[in-house]
Amino acid sequence: MVKIQQSECICGKCGTKLWMDWDFEITQVIDKDEQMGESVTYEGEGTVVCPKCGNEISAAFSAEEYPVGVLYNVAIRWTKDTEGTEQSRVEVPDIRFYNM
Repeated sequence: MVKIQQSECICGKCGTKLWMDWDFEITQVIDKDEQMGESVTYEGEGTVVCPKCGNEISAAFSAEEYPVGVLYNVAIRWTKDTEGTEQSRVEVPDIRFYNM
């Protein structure tokens, strides 16, 4: 099981600190080799509206789990404000894996 925590954001319009929730899905599973097992790719998107100025901030991330249970790579792919600029800052989400 995977849990993706909220990310800290800074509104590019007024500087307010916000928290973004993420929706995500598994987009790819590849069996890389017999010893290390599968590589799982996650992609997600989030949107938050600044309560101070109304700026809507959207962002997307991609992450790879390889081997299973180990976060191999995570990056914010893009951020966008209401006006379409790339001014707001969105931190990479904290991703955790749990055994069921």
